[in-house]
Amino acid sequence: GDMSCSACFSGSLDVGNPMGCETSIANLDVYTSSQETDHSEKSPSDAVVIITDVFGWRLPNIRLIADRMAAELQLRVFVPDLHDGWSP
Repeated sequence: GDMSCSACFSGSLDVGNPMGCETSIANLDVYTSSQETDHSEKSPSDAVVIITDVFGWRLPNIRLIADRMAAELQLRVFVPDLHDGWSP
């Protein structure tokens, strides 16, 4: 049967301004947030990758989550565009 529903595409927008930036890595658009201040125990390769839901990488909510994670974990956080430019 049909697994879609109108509630799957509803929600709310978080309040705030994302602090990261958009860049391209290996021809993939990526939102990147990095608020590292303590580099003493971190490897340059330590990072978090957030896989988005249907709302995609441009939704402010996921970017704000990435910013919070970057600040709390002191790591780089990447949110790739896995929808190839499409999101509702």
